[in-house]
Amino acid sequence: MSTDTVVDPTATVGPAVEDPNPTGAGDRTDFRDDDVGDREQEVSGENAPAADPENEDPGDVDNSGGSQQSPGSGTPVVRMEARRARAIRTDPGYSNAAKQTVADKRDEAKKDCVPSRPPISKLLGVQGSVVGDERRSWVTVALLVALSSVAVAGAAYWLRRRRAAADDAEVKPRGLLEQVATVVAIFGGLVGLAGELGARLGAEAPPPPEAAMMIREVHPRITRGEYADKTDAKVRLTPEDEREVGNVVWLEIRLKGYRDKRLDVQYGLYDLDAGEALLPATAKKIHLNLEPADVQTLILPIWVGYPLSERFEAQYRLLEDNAVREMTATGVMRGSKYRYACKQDATSSS
Repeated sequence: MSTDTVVDPTATVGPAVEDPNPTGAGDRTDFRDDDVGDREQEVSGENAPAADPENEDPGDVDNSGGSQQSPGSGTPVVRMEARRARAIRTDPGYSNAAKQTVADKRDEAKKDCVPSRPPISKLLGVQGSVVGDERRSWVTVALLVALSSVAVAGAAYWLRRRRAAADDAEVKPRGLLEQVATVVAIFGGLVGLAGELGARLGAEAPPPPEAAMMIREVHPRITRGEYADKTDAKVRLTPEDEREVGNVVWLEIRLKGYRDKRLDVQYGLYDLDAGEALLPATAKKIHLNLEPADVQTLILPIWVGYPLSERFEAQYRLLEDNAVREMTATGVMRGSKYRYACKQDATSSS
């Protein structure tokens, strides 16, 4: 199985992204300087703070009240702290560290290299696949039965001739075992050859398409450099990009009847404390190069970087020509204020 490189395309070296909010550069720093457990909580429902009509920015926070529901929908209105909501909308580095300017990356990486930093992990495996072909399974069985019957018939014939030679008598007629084995060998061989010829000519239709996708494991705190090296990614990374830390999500994709079909995996990160909204600059799509087989199972590792969200989720969709065939999600994953590894940690991990 060969898959396209599963690497964040924003890792390629290019023009630096300008800070869309130069006057508010301190907003992101304020978020990451607080511990994850001590950050200002993004809440909804009865835990939402009371609104201050005089100081609240109507463009940033819903004024309908934290415990109310949107008209006619029955969906609770999500209320967020105004500064955090603005950062999600305007600061690409909040959702995706790779979208920061080079100066911001270096500044954040320097702040992350402290004695209290958590360790990083290594990626111990790579993608793989297992293939099968249900169309030819019965053909193989038929041919094996035919060969076995030929062996039985041949052995019976040899014994019959040997006994006749030992007794210096005429060869006896075929016995029941030899007759049955001969008939089975003839019909089994014909069925097997017909099935093989039909499969080669494409006369037999493939099985109905079936697809299943699930999350097998999530391995935290793996650098992009480690991931790119283990997966032989053909992508250029800056020194800061190599040290960015994230989770590796292991997908298992089971396919039946998708021979010669085009399939893609689309995924994105969603902030669970912002109404499960898709975080900007996190949506990606990768193409799957499938094996020429009707039945196959793919094991696919996908690296996702940490946003500054306290809780987030990665959602995956299996697409056939942009039509969704299967969906899955990681469930709750915790954000991290340490989004970069120290140089010495990244070097010792490689």
